[in-house]
Amino acid sequence: MSYDSIKEKIQAPFPPGTVQTKDNNKKAYIPAQVYWNRLDEVAGPMVNWSVKSVDIAESHVIVIGTLHIAEVSRDGIGYNSFREEHLIKAAISSAESEAFRNACDKYKMGWVDLAPYRTWSDNPGINIEKVTPTIQGDSYERKCLKCKKILDREDNIFLEIHSIRQNYCSEHVPQYLIKNNGG
Repeated sequence: MSYDSIKEKIQAPFPPGTVQTKDNNKKAYIPAQVYWNRLDEVAGPMVNWSVKSVDIAESHVIVIGTLHIAEVSRDGIGYNSFREEHLIKAAISSAESEAFRNACDKYKMGWVDLAPYRTWSDNPGINIEKVTPTIQGDSYERKCLKCKKILDREDNIFLEIHSIRQNYCSEHVPQYLIKNNGG
């Protein structure tokens, strides 16, 4: 399997509610665990993360790592600060997670999900459609990524049966996403 054969799956939107915010919604991010889960589901043994360097100076940590997916590699950098020496381990772990997320960003993972929070998404050279779920009561209104139709109950049941997280109406679900349920 090559990177080109899984690229679309890696860059597919995450389920609603995946993006986390902090600082009163000023900073949006996708947790590293979500990226790991996507990579494990889509690429499994074709994925490798390695830390190239950890630099600890005075009260900060910088981690540089490389994410390999099939035959493609991207570096990521992460930073964190600490106030007390016994917090170095937590700072390193946090900086490594940031470096990993930064490397995933270089594969365009999460771009569709983070676009509503990023000014770069308005640039016509990026060519990303902002998909902003609207909340109705306690649930999200989901629209098909292809035809923009609001997903109805049958579409949502179809997606659930086939364990499909991306928003597609049953008519436009890519064939590779439909799991063979033995029948």
